[in-house]
Amino acid sequence: MKRIILIILDGVGIGEAADASLFGDAGSNTIEHIIEEFPDLKIDNLIRLNFINKENMNLIKPINPNKDTLSGLMEMMGIIVPKFQFFGDTLPLDLIDRIESAIGTKTIGRIKTSGTEIIKNIGENSLKTGYPITYTSQDSVFQIALNQENLNLAKLYYFCSVIREILNSNNTFGRVIARPFTGNKSSNFIRSSFRRDYPYNSDRENLLNRLFRKGILIKGNRIVQNIFGKNIIREFDGKCNDELLKNLLSEIRESEQNRDTLLFVVLEDFDSIYGHRRDVAGFAKALESFDIHLGEILKTLKENDQIIITADHGNDPTFMKHTDHTRENVPLIITGADNIPLKLGELNGFICIHNYIESKFNES
Repeated sequence: MKRIILIILDGVGIGEAADASLFGDAGSNTIEHIIEEFPDLKIDNLIRLNFINKENMNLIKPINPNKDTLSGLMEMMGIIVPKFQFFGDTLPLDLIDRIESAIGTKTIGRIKTSGTEIIKNIGENSLKTGYPITYTSQDSVFQIALNQENLNLAKLYYFCSVIREILNSNNTFGRVIARPFTGNKSSNFIRSSFRRDYPYNSDRENLLNRLFRKGILIKGNRIVQNIFGKNIIREFDGKCNDELLKNLLSEIRESEQNRDTLLFVVLEDFDSIYGHRRDVAGFAKALESFDIHLGEILKTLKENDQIIITADHGNDPTFMKHTDHTRENVPLIITGADNIPLKLGELNGFICIHNYIESKFNES
């Protein structure tokens, strides 16, 4: 039976895309700039697979009109999403009025800012009043935060589902995100692992729907489930890159290959913890850690296994014009148990991932 392992290095771009200037991202190059600052970066397995070999490397040029995870993953599964709308520095008052009326409570915040900063600044006010914190960021998102020890998660998730419906009736926005946090005062507030995304949902059929109907087992981590649906994707546990990779290694070693399987893992730490926070050293260490896990995974691949490693967009931690994603081409590694990478060159559109996976599962 066939097994495909799809690993997305969230935010690990390989150089500015042709249209990067339209996004304000000319000059961005996540990997190259990290290596410039850390020339002794230990990523031997990635290097062996031509990850940064300019003569032999593969790269994919994005064709979706955005530069976020939702758009990148949807493109990989065969759907080109529309151009998403963005909020300004404050959330529109008419929208807030509609939301507060619909969820039955006032909100506070209502600005564009960092999630960790707004929780630190007004989390105590939210805890005291019970009012949710609403905010946005550089992405096409509406985020709502509440202390999960003060209000149960089911109510927060309900708020998000209502807001998603309201946004669906207006312009096209990428995601509504539930951002629960714990703690009892500003100094110890921490965002919890019970985040949940409510993404834009295309009515068009994607690759995962077709694979599921054909009886192929699909396992994915939280973000994959949130975007493509828990009804067709079994949970793949792990709260951080290292946990996910350890669990992935165990799955490859121990699972019985009695049916065709797709393991679909998005490693978000590169983006959410290091890229947006412009932590170059942390990003570099995370790449080294991934490379160690990758070495173990490569040793464990079985005869009918294929591993695909790519990214959804860039997030150059050295880029100082903004703290948003960067519009970049992304790397592509495809290899099997022989550890010999395919040489594909430059490819147009993440949909090449869709085409490759579908063709492999269709092989007799």
